[in-house]
Amino acid sequence: MLQGVMLMALNPYNATGTYQPDKLIGLPLLYAWPPRPFGALRYLFYDLLFPWGYFFIGLAFVTWYYMTPPLATMAEFEPGWIGLLWLRNAALLTLVAGGLHWWFYLHRGQHKEYKFDDKWPATGNPKFLWGHQVRDNMFWSIASGVTFWTAYEAVTYWIYANAACSVLLEYAAFLFRTPFNALPTGLQGRPRVASP
Repeated sequence: MLQGVMLMALNPYNATGTYQPDKLIGLPLLYAWPPRPFGALRYLFYDLLFPWGYFFIGLAFVTWYYMTPPLATMAEFEPGWIGLLWLRNAALLTLVAGGLHWWFYLHRGQHKEYKFDDKWPATGNPKFLWGHQVRDNMFWSIASGVTFWTAYEAVTYWIYANAACSVLLEYAAFLFRTPFNALPTGLQGRPRVASP
């Protein structure tokens, strides 16, 4: 066992070329027994969220308040506001995922430290568009991923702008109740008696 740990410290990759950390990940204090409330709060608000979680929460607020069209314009499907959503989503994806791709794979800013697969994205491989795995990932993420993301978001905003959520919730409640309405009377529970 000790010899295996020493080998992992010298070479963090196993025989298949997959990263293997030198120590096991411990149980977060959120799940510790007996409970440690201050440790759990520190884990939730510092260890888990700082700094990137707070960055993405802030980005969500900025996106909602400054980069999303008003709900009144989203009551009708129009190419204008849907196109703005698509451009915003493409820009966000390019900044966040593109920035991470640039740092980790093109610039190789972390080299192989903490890299789970010791191979770099393929170049000169005809399996990928333009023979380049990163460019292939970028194209399909924007062409397909952003398009479906925007379609889902546009439909959701349209439902919200038209106050159709209540109708959908009533329909979902109807679907949930329907199997129980078919039960024999004794299994449905006591009937409610109207109070005088």
